[in-house]
Amino acid sequence: MGAPIYHPFPGQLTIHRSKSRFRVVCTGRRFGKTLCLAGEIIDRGGLVPGDYGWVAPTYNVAERGREALCSLLPGACRSVGRTPTRVEFLSENDELVRVWFLSADNPENIRGYGFRGLVIDEAALVPLDVWNYILRPTIAQTLGWAVFISTPKGRNWFYDMYTRGNDPEEPDFESFHFRSNESKYFPAEEWDEAQRTLPADVFKQEYEAEFLEDSAGVFRKVSSCLIPESAITRDDRAGPVVIGCDVAKCA
Repeated sequence: MGAPIYHPFPGQLTIHRSKSRFRVVCTGRRFGKTLCLAGEIIDRGGLVPGDYGWVAPTYNVAERGREALCSLLPGACRSVGRTPTRVEFLSENDELVRVWFLSADNPENIRGYGFRGLVIDEAALVPLDVWNYILRPTIAQTLGWAVFISTPKGRNWFYDMYTRGNDPEEPDFESFHFRSNESKYFPAEEWDEAQRTLPADVFKQEYEAEFLEDSAGVFRKVSSCLIPESAITRDDRAGPVVIGCDVAKCA
């Protein structure tokens, strides 16, 4: 197997050194997460040959993973097929490693696969049901590992998984958090410019990788408007009640 041209910086090394079965990696934009996970699969596949999966919200996003993996193994891997594409290379013992690049927008096509490891790229944009019903069973028989890596998108299921990784009662999970400027690839001047010109909530989510409770909503700071039930009097209960409903969220 050809020598990968990949030199991880400290944040990436922290991810690689983890022994947890489920790793949840929350990063700002342009952190280098695709290259990081391509290096991860090459290293794991080199030691334990077999099938691995790379799942993204669309085939276009998955294709970036394929390109990154092939860039780290110049002349030592080959791409086979289209939608889905797989990349093949040989392990340290000259056994076959196959990495399947799949799209979550057609999840039924993922049924039947079995993986030793699984990368869920841009996990915040992948529906929860795809993980629960489609992807989780693909690593059941092998007791395989999974890495969820994404920039946050509000407090959806990716946030829930991140929270589990910070819970000492969840020993199989581990979470990581990196801002964009913790990457050696991110220009310092771009950080300053984005902080100066972008709306504060956009900068916090996309660059500081913060989970914002209402980042995708029309109504802001809803939590700060709530009144504890213990503070509501009988007179309050007898007054008018107004209910708002976002019908786009009801489907």
